[in-house]
Amino acid sequence: IMIIFAIYYEGGRLLWQPQLVNNDIKIYQLGLVYALFKLFAIGGSLLAKKKTLKRYSGPLLLSGLVLAGTFLLISSNILTLIIGGFCIYAFAENYTRVLQSDYLNKVISNSRATFLSLNNIVRNGYSAAIAPFLGFIALSKTYRGFLFLAAIQVVAVGAMAVVLGKSRVLRR
Repeated sequence: IMIIFAIYYEGGRLLWQPQLVNNDIKIYQLGLVYALFKLFAIGGSLLAKKKTLKRYSGPLLLSGLVLAGTFLLISSNILTLIIGGFCIYAFAENYTRVLQSDYLNKVISNSRATFLSLNNIVRNGYSAAIAPFLGFIALSKTYRGFLFLAAIQVVAVGAMAVVLGKSRVLRR
């Protein structure tokens, strides 16, 4: 489950600026666009915080599909779709992150700090492992990196569905 959460978390951030700059965002405009992403991220966190879930399966699967869809939008060469994709990504990522934290805090009873540290190690390890590969894929065209992320995200959603189907604990 930690590897799936790591895949959900990886947003190809090393490609964000090149994708925006390659599609006519000027360097001086990046700060404004970044601030917009952060406002959407706050919205995702606020919405998730208002939810009290008894079951996590539906929201986790849906959020994974939404994240995959955002990578398809970001991979386009239409600036409005790219920025919209990033905004939706920021919203969905933070919504999902709050759900993951809530879920892990409810499921873990012993060694909570150790388990959460291990989760961070897996997430950061996955990001470190995939970053060079992602950079290589996007070497000539950044959109290829986002298409790759969309494909990996769909695989992660499938894996999440299998894990959820087999685990009574995760279906809470």
